[in-house]
Amino acid sequence: MTEREEIAVLDYLKDIQARLGRMENDISDIKVRLSSLESGMALMKQEMAHQSGEIAAINARLDRADGRLTRIETRLNIFEAPNPAAE
Repeated sequence: MTEREEIAVLDYLKDIQARLGRMENDISDIKVRLSSLESGMALMKQEMAHQSGEIAAINARLDRADGRLTRIETRLNIFEAPNPAAE
């Protein structure tokens, strides 16, 4: 191999090494951003679970209120006429 060819190969290898260095930096940046996205998703899931719990509590309160209202209506002999449009 001539000196000129050796220099060309070394320059090519240096170029490859520089590209790999940039790729390592890019991958590192991507990992940081991915971790941030994963953290955000975890927070969103926690918030959704919290909201689901609140909705369940509201539904339980509505069910209790509905039961109390039904007992009151029964005691007072107050009944709603069936709505034919709802069927």
